[in-house]
Amino acid sequence: MFHRLLLPSLFFSLAALAHALEIAVPVGGDIQSAANQVASAGGGSVLLAPGTHVLTGTLRIGSNTRLAGAGRESTKLTIDGDFNVIQQAEEGLDNVTIERLTVAGKPSESCYGILIEAYETWHNNITLRDIEVTGAGMGVHLKRARNIVVTNARIHSNGAAGKERYYHNLYLRSCEKIHISDSNLDRGTSGNGLNISYSTDLVVERTTARDNFFRGMRAAESDGFAVIDCVITGNGGTGLIANQEKGNVTKRLDWRGNTVSGNREGGVQARRGATGSVVGNTAINNLKFDYDLPAGIQKTDNN
Repeated sequence: MFHRLLLPSLFFSLAALAHALEIAVPVGGDIQSAANQVASAGGGSVLLAPGTHVLTGTLRIGSNTRLAGAGRESTKLTIDGDFNVIQQAEEGLDNVTIERLTVAGKPSESCYGILIEAYETWHNNITLRDIEVTGAGMGVHLKRARNIVVTNARIHSNGAAGKERYYHNLYLRSCEKIHISDSNLDRGTSGNGLNISYSTDLVVERTTARDNFFRGMRAAESDGFAVIDCVITGNGGTGLIANQEKGNVTKRLDWRGNTVSGNREGGVQARRGATGSVVGNTAINNLKFDYDLPAGIQKTDNN
């Protein structure tokens, strides 16, 4: 039940930006210039008009920035070339929201739909809401970020040839306090629906991972992995798995009320050394096994 203590701290309020700079960008307008102005002003919103916005270079956004469209069915952000669509690799990014738009990339290893990474410090308060990310080599990759919210997102059909098992729809590495809800992480062409490593306190609720090339949802070397009321089906590897990369298996599992079916390796699996509970799940018609759980896991009312 650890996730209930985390949720109040995960949602970044835009109240501080309510009276900040707002710049409306028409189709064909200079989005990077608008983002730079907002950053220089200390924060605000870049509002993209309905239509297709084509970038000729990677869009870089700063702290205290809201990038918003008119709706993911109305506003599309795409690229003219082979590069990351949205990226921020500088240290210490704070308070970023991307919402109400579609990000469409190229299916190559050089193209990430959204890439926000740090190496020495941390990014804080990253919200992805009401978005679609599709057609990129890697859909969304966040590294060394705290307080992440991904909600009502469709991150699907991302992948790169030659990067099988490595390029995913959603990849979180070395992150803390993550809440993913009401989202679809489906049809990844080279990797997992959700891939997590070296992270802490993750909650995934009411989310699908369907028909991905490799696994449905996987966490390695992590501490605190809740998966609740999710549907994980038709993946090429194991549906739901907690494992390790360098010897530290994921611990503090809270897997409840999930349906895990038709996966072409196995259904629900945790490697030896994992701890936590697996309660009230349904795992059926997975090719090699439905459940493969060590003695350290509490197992109750699973079908």
